[in-house]
Amino acid sequence: MKFRPAGSHLIPVIHLSTAGNHRCCGDSVENEQLFIKINRAMKTVLFTGEVLNSQAFRELLGKEAEKHLLHIPLERTRYHTFEEEEKLIAGSLNEYTFTIYGGLKNAHYFLKYVEQQHLEKQVLNQIHLVTDHPTRRFLEENGIPAILPRERVKGIDILEFLLRISTQGNVLYPTTDQHTEEIPGLLNELKMGVTEFTVCAERSLTEEELSGARREVEEGKPDGVIFHDRASVNRVRIAFPDLELAKVQIISASRGVTEFLEGEGLSVDQEAEGTWFSLAELLKRETGI
Repeated sequence: MKFRPAGSHLIPVIHLSTAGNHRCCGDSVENEQLFIKINRAMKTVLFTGEVLNSQAFRELLGKEAEKHLLHIPLERTRYHTFEEEEKLIAGSLNEYTFTIYGGLKNAHYFLKYVEQQHLEKQVLNQIHLVTDHPTRRFLEENGIPAILPRERVKGIDILEFLLRISTQGNVLYPTTDQHTEEIPGLLNELKMGVTEFTVCAERSLTEEELSGARREVEEGKPDGVIFHDRASVNRVRIAFPDLELAKVQIISASRGVTEFLEGEGLSVDQEAEGTWFSLAELLKRETGI
């Protein structure tokens, strides 16, 4: 049994060093720059999110709004597991009642592991919970029934659904190396058994990829930038040192990202509510769609 890949053009998340990082705008924003930013519909918005996990966001935008998106992924990943974890999961997969996927990326790499270990039958014994439509479609295309508890789902919605089904049973959560995700933390707070299983890791951009990304920004001339998580702030500043953030509209995906941006001396123009849906709605509004 061969699993289908999660995308026909998988662009395997960046790991740009933050050493020697400096602010790309001054400590204060000039009045002239503020004037330029006020009440302006954005034409081109830079977005640097990973290809697979951001598919839900791009689908929610729709074709017209996506035309305004300059999508340059600075997050790149590769398949990566730890040998001890591999053996542990392979020998105990039937002990897990639930598998929860925080996004399409982790589902894609987990199924690669399942295929390599010939665990296609065992994986059907779990209840598979997902947080977006692309992940559900991907699993179902590969013969794995999946449950999306509700539209516009958040981590807390997954937990509430889980508690309604059963308070018993261990949870397997495929994840990215050295990444902290919301759902395992919530499960731990409730003292529910959860095992985070590393299935991928970030990789660095090649010099060619970085040069190409800088050319795209120079040619695209974005007048807005989306910061979808805290890490994207440093990625953008390091990858695009000539991008004057004080002169573009800054969109934050959540309150936590906003606080981080403000702590870095960057002024936020618009803030979403921490979901792909709210970010898509905000961008459609700001681009006049």
